[in-house]
Amino acid sequence: MLLENMIIHPTNSSLKKIISTLQDEKYSPTQIRTITIGYLILTGTIEYVEQLKFHLSNGKITSVHFIGIRNQRYSNAPPYQIEVKDDI
Repeated sequence: MLLENMIIHPTNSSLKKIISTLQDEKYSPTQIRTITIGYLILTGTIEYVEQLKFHLSNGKITSVHFIGIRNQRYSNAPPYQIEVKDDI
């Protein structure tokens, strides 16, 4: 239900919330990485991921560093870069 809700209501989710919720549901860090990238691309939030790093402590994700590039909206302007550094 979580994945369907995130896709149906993308504005209700933040990167921190997605990772935290998946972690609470006992997904592995590899599964969380895959789901997070898929979510960001499928919802049109980003076109591609430049970097997604997790800091782990005792097998739990404690912080995230993400850099992604949005779709280019105008031919005369470069695409916008999104960068997130946050504790989980």
